[in-house]
Amino acid sequence: SGVLTPSASPIQCFYRVKDAGGNPVGGAAPVSVLINNIKPVVGNDAYQRNVGVLSIPLNLLANDNDDGDGTYGTDNADLIIMIRGGHPKDAAGVSIPNQVKTSIGVVSGVEYDCDLVPGIVAGSTDDDSVCFEAGTLTYTADNSLHPFTEEFAYTVFDEDGGQSDQGKVSAAVEES
Repeated sequence: SGVLTPSASPIQCFYRVKDAGGNPVGGAAPVSVLINNIKPVVGNDAYQRNVGVLSIPLNLLANDNDDGDGTYGTDNADLIIMIRGGHPKDAAGVSIPNQVKTSIGVVSGVEYDCDLVPGIVAGSTDDDSVCFEAGTLTYTADNSLHPFTEEFAYTVFDEDGGQSDQGKVSAAVEES
């Protein structure tokens, strides 16, 4: 049924071997099965931003999936993306929602409450984590004329609490 099993409560059944004549041989033996969530599989991303262009679309999940969970894996449209960097602030010092500040730019999209992400303990994320719903995000450079390469790490979460390796996958925006 796709229901995960806790390690202390595996699914158990018993089997017994029979000989060629159909007669039982030996006693019944147990079989235990654990159904675990496999973390999403993610890959690095690379994007080109032309000189003078301020913003470009990012589809960070284009090369990512939760296929390790087979038919019970999370559809890419339901994965959650977390980027560290914190919300940028406006002139009055108030956090701007739906955005995360990177080193020399901003990533924006539809924000998702990190405390509601399966696998994250409510209240455990700090102000430097912003979560986004799956879909196209937008990268906006702080300066559209300065040549640079920006790289930031992100983590992907599935609906069963699985998460990709934190800080191991990145997106690079390179000016061309």
